[in-house]
Order: sequence, then C-alpha cells, then structure tokens
Amino acid sequence: MKPLFHATLWRPPALSLRFWPVFRRNLLVWRKLAIPSLVGNIAEPLLWLVAFGYGMGALVGQVNVGGRPCPTSCSRRAARSA
Repeated sequence: MKPLFHATLWRPPALSLRFWPVFRRNLLVWRKLAIPSLVGNIAEPLLWLVAFGYGMGALVGQVNVGGRPCPTSCSRRAARSA
C-alpha cells in the first residue's frame, strides 16, 4: 500500500478568499506605519552624524598639520594625490 503523504506532498494549496481580510489588515497597517518608519530610518542616522560631528568637533578642536589647519589642507592634499 502506498503512503498517503507522497500523493499530497507537492500539490499546490487550494486557494480561497479567506486570505483577503488578513491581507487587507496588513495593507492598512503598512500604509499607516510606512511614513513614520521611513522618517525614522532616515532621521536617526542623520541625528547620530550631527551629534558626533558637534561632540567630537568640540573635543578635538582644530588640528594643524604642517602649520596648516587640517580640514582645508588635508582635503587639498588628498585631492592632489588622487
């Protein structure tokens, strides 16, 4: 006698419209939370960059390399060497 699970193992599922209320609910929740989620995902890294920029900038101050301030002279040297 042949086992029953071999006959139904690869059969596609029977489709019905019972999925529609769940799909609609998930779509409505996604619409409600999509904008805040995107704003948070974009704003949080920018907030960290600004906070570290001001915090580290206040701690480090100005750095001189060869008698010149580093932000301008270092970027010029990097541009020339590239």
